[in-house]
Amino acid sequence: MASSGIAALLLEGGCTAHSRFKIPVTGLCGSSTCYVPLNSPQAALIRTARLIVWDEAPMAHKHVFEAVNRTLQHVMGAIDPTLKDMLFGGKVVVMGGDFRQILPMVPRGTRGQIVDVSLKRFVVLWHRVKVRQLHENMRVQRLLAQGGANAVADAQQQQSWANYLQRIREGTEQVFPEVGEEVVLIPEDMCCQGDVRIYCTPSLLRYALTIKDRLQVELLCSVV
Repeated sequence: MASSGIAALLLEGGCTAHSRFKIPVTGLCGSSTCYVPLNSPQAALIRTARLIVWDEAPMAHKHVFEAVNRTLQHVMGAIDPTLKDMLFGGKVVVMGGDFRQILPMVPRGTRGQIVDVSLKRFVVLWHRVKVRQLHENMRVQRLLAQGGANAVADAQQQQSWANYLQRIREGTEQVFPEVGEEVVLIPEDMCCQGDVRIYCTPSLLRYALTIKDRLQVELLCSVV
């Protein structure tokens, strides 16, 4: 399962965490629980599960994890009282994601407010998390394994794209503060060629015209 619908579509048989655990969509707070009756199919599935995989976990609000934790403790504690006080009811949960991507949404929230509702602020959970980092680009390896005339070139392009994203995540990619606080240049091989209608702010367009020949405009994008 995954925190977002788009991420769930990329998983075989995937679904969203809200769908699987019946997480409240509105009114979520620090004391919320999920709607999983003990005699429901969801509860039966939870009891038989040996592993829960949660993709894009950093996107979810800390109250989501607190609600899921209470629900799993309730469901598992009904069959074994010793599990009602264990984290996630004793279930093993593997969470995937990158805190340098999209964090929980806080309407009109400041950076501090957004960080304060992140997964890391669920202290009871985070202090017991074992962090593992992935270093091998499986998409590149898959392209090389498939072979073909363009396998190496495609793999190099994918690796170049991954390196570009990594520099943005780490804050080492060149920025243009005179245009915006977090504005970077899109690589030339990602720009559309030919007669393309581009929508951007006048200030962005004026700056683009000053850094490149007027026959070819490099589009600048703002990194959220």
